[in-house]
Amino acid sequence: MSKKPHDEFSKLYLKGMLSPFGKEVEISFELPTGEPQQVDVWFIPKFHQSIAELGLLGKMATTPALLEVFRNPISEDDLFACFEKLCRVRGELKRTARREKRKLRDSDKPHLWLVVPTASKETIEGCHAKPYPGWSEGFFFFGKTLRIGFVVVHQLPVVPETLFLRML
Repeated sequence: MSKKPHDEFSKLYLKGMLSPFGKEVEISFELPTGEPQQVDVWFIPKFHQSIAELGLLGKMATTPALLEVFRNPISEDDLFACFEKLCRVRGELKRTARREKRKLRDSDKPHLWLVVPTASKETIEGCHAKPYPGWSEGFFFFGKTLRIGFVVVHQLPVVPETLFLRML
């Protein structure tokens, strides 16, 4: 039995949900450069379109993504560790593109999704995270350029589109 059953559950759950739609779905993805560090779930979609049957999880899966799931409120240290992971993955993708003499397309740039059970107003405002048109309550974004989103599970409406996220 894992020492962190919620962590194990969330990784296996997301892998099971996203695998039919992903070109690549890897749990405990080891970052390729620098100090050893893992991403909960690394996802690359087969197609860059929303997966309706997964509701908002399917909408999140339209781009390459790092998904980090927390069972407790996220701390400032957790936030910075996740930002670092995103920067390392993005840097590696840019280096690979440069070696292959091509430009990294916007559609290949990964998003970081932080799935948290709850988040204080101070945490959300401290990150300057804002709701974004076209997304449900409970979704907050750190600006288009950063490609970082918070999913605050307790703020999600109880509707079929949020079911797969609320189960986390």
